[in-house]
Amino acid sequence: MLETIKLAWNRIQPCTIHFLVTDPPTRKWYYLLPKNIQAKCIIYDRLHHIEIIDLLSSYRIMVASSLFEGLPNATYEAMATGALPIVSLLETS
Repeated sequence: MLETIKLAWNRIQPCTIHFLVTDPPTRKWYYLLPKNIQAKCIIYDRLHHIEIIDLLSSYRIMVASSLFEGLPNATYEAMATGALPIVSLLETS
Protein backbone atom coordinates (compact mmCIF):
# COMPACT_ATOMS: atom_id res chain seq x y z
CA MET A 1 0.00 0.00 0.00
CA LEU A 2 2.84 2.42 0.76
CA GLU A 3 4.26 1.94 -2.73
CA THR A 4 0.84 2.86 -4.09
CA ILE A 5 0.88 6.08 -2.07
CA LYS A 6 4.24 6.99 -3.60
CA LEU A 7 3.00 6.27 -7.12
CA ALA A 8 -0.26 8.18 -6.70
CA TRP A 9 1.02 11.06 -4.57
CA ASN A 10 1.05 13.70 -7.31
CA ARG A 11 -2.58 12.89 -8.15
CA ILE A 12 -4.00 12.63 -4.62
CA GLN A 13 -2.41 15.61 -2.89
CA PRO A 14 -3.18 17.81 -1.09
CA CYS A 15 -4.27 15.34 1.55
CA THR A 16 -3.36 13.99 4.95
CA ILE A 17 -2.96 10.26 5.44
CA HIS A 18 -3.74 8.73 8.83
CA PHE A 19 -2.27 5.31 9.63
CA LEU A 20 -4.24 3.59 12.40
CA VAL A 21 -2.75 0.75 14.45
CA THR A 22 0.47 0.40 12.49
CA ASP A 23 2.59 -2.70 12.95
CA PRO A 24 6.43 -2.70 12.93
CA PRO A 25 6.79 -3.70 9.24
CA THR A 26 4.44 -0.90 8.16
CA ARG A 27 6.41 1.59 10.25
CA LYS A 28 9.63 0.39 8.60
CA TRP A 29 8.17 0.99 5.14
CA TYR A 30 6.69 4.33 6.23
CA TYR A 31 10.18 5.64 7.03
CA LEU A 32 11.22 4.77 3.48
CA LEU A 33 8.61 7.15 2.04
CA PRO A 34 9.94 10.47 0.75
CA LYS A 35 10.05 13.18 3.44
CA ASN A 36 7.45 15.32 1.65
CA ILE A 37 4.93 12.44 1.93
CA GLN A 38 5.90 11.63 5.54
CA ALA A 39 5.16 15.26 6.42
CA LYS A 40 1.53 14.70 5.37
CA CYS A 41 1.11 11.46 7.34
CA ILE A 42 0.00 10.87 10.92
CA ILE A 43 0.73 7.53 12.60
CA TYR A 44 -1.24 6.26 15.58
CA ASP A 45 -0.25 3.32 17.76
CA ARG A 46 -3.45 2.50 19.59
CA LEU A 47 -6.62 4.53 19.84
CA HIS A 48 -9.82 4.11 21.80
CA HIS A 49 -12.76 3.05 19.64
CA ILE A 50 -14.50 6.41 20.12
CA GLU A 51 -11.37 8.24 18.91
CA ILE A 52 -11.34 6.08 15.77
CA ILE A 53 -15.01 6.83 15.05
CA ASP A 54 -14.30 10.56 15.48
CA LEU A 55 -11.41 10.32 13.02
CA LEU A 56 -13.45 8.30 10.53
CA SER A 57 -16.16 10.95 10.53
CA SER A 58 -13.66 13.42 9.08
CA TYR A 59 -12.35 11.05 6.37
CA ARG A 60 -13.44 11.04 2.76
CA ILE A 61 -11.77 7.70 1.93
CA MET A 62 -10.82 4.72 4.12
CA VAL A 63 -8.27 2.29 2.67
CA ALA A 64 -7.65 -1.15 4.16
CA SER A 65 -4.72 -3.06 2.77
CA SER A 66 -6.14 -6.57 2.92
CA LEU A 67 -9.15 -8.82 3.34
CA PHE A 68 -6.80 -11.66 4.35
CA GLU A 69 -8.25 -11.74 7.88
CA GLY A 70 -11.79 -10.83 6.85
CA LEU A 71 -13.62 -7.60 6.27
CA PRO A 72 -12.45 -5.05 8.86
CA ASN A 73 -15.12 -3.48 11.08
CA ALA A 74 -13.59 -0.13 10.16
CA THR A 75 -15.04 -0.63 6.67
CA TYR A 76 -18.60 -0.56 8.03
CA GLU A 77 -17.74 2.27 10.43
CA ALA A 78 -16.25 4.32 7.59
CA MET A 79 -19.34 3.80 5.46
CA ALA A 80 -21.59 4.78 8.37
CA THR A 81 -19.70 8.07 8.72
CA GLY A 82 -19.81 8.79 4.98
CA ALA A 83 -16.30 7.74 3.91
CA LEU A 84 -15.73 5.67 0.78
CA PRO A 85 -14.07 2.35 1.73
CA ILE A 86 -11.39 0.89 -0.55
CA VAL A 87 -10.35 -2.60 0.52
CA SER A 88 -7.81 -4.82 -1.21
CA LEU A 89 -8.62 -8.42 -2.02
CA LEU A 90 -4.92 -9.26 -2.09
CA GLU A 91 -3.05 -11.08 0.62
CA THR A 92 -0.33 -8.97 2.23
CA SER A 93 2.73 -10.06 4.13
